[in-house]
Amino acid sequence: MVEEYWPGCGDPGRRCKPKVELTYDKMYTVTSRLTFTVSKEDDGVPVSCIIDHPAVKDFQAQKYLEVQYKPEVKILVEFPPGLTREGENLELTCQAKGKPQPQRVNWVKVDDDVPSHAVITGGDLYIENLNKSYNGTYRCVASNTVGESFDDYILYVYDAPSTTPIPTTATTTTTTTITTTTISFLEANPAGSCFQ
Repeated sequence: MVEEYWPGCGDPGRRCKPKVELTYDKMYTVTSRLTFTVSKEDDGVPVSCIIDHPAVKDFQAQKYLEVQYKPEVKILVEFPPGLTREGENLELTCQAKGKPQPQRVNWVKVDDDVPSHAVITGGDLYIENLNKSYNGTYRCVASNTVGESFDDYILYVYDAPSTTPIPTTATTTTTTTITTTTISFLEANPAGSCFQ
């Protein structure tokens, strides 16, 4: 008797369908099919089919899954590290990872055009001398043969730092010292007194 099984075949979402055929020379062909839904986390995971038969002691066939998936996109702010202010520069990097590797990475501004002097190199977007007219949503779009994905960055340009000096307050402290001197006079021998 031939027994075949897929490890994990009874797990939720997995179906196993064995099929046995008798050939013309009284040989048996056993075919089994495993069906389940994969995700990108399954890429590179081994799947095994194990045959249990006296003639072939625990024969095992193994294949590694190759799962293709659309890009995952993430925008990183390279500069500035804090608030974006007028007159500063902006540098964004678009990271796109997928299988197969994304062929196209594009930058667009939602509901408007990317500023004409912006420099786009591959996944990098560079805008110098920011002003408030550049406010809006900048989108990085990446695609491969499986599909398309995007990530958004909302730019809000704040006022340039104020150059007005910060007023300082001077504190004057006056210290008054009062010195009191008391002088006492004592008569040692009053006039007209006589002692014997």
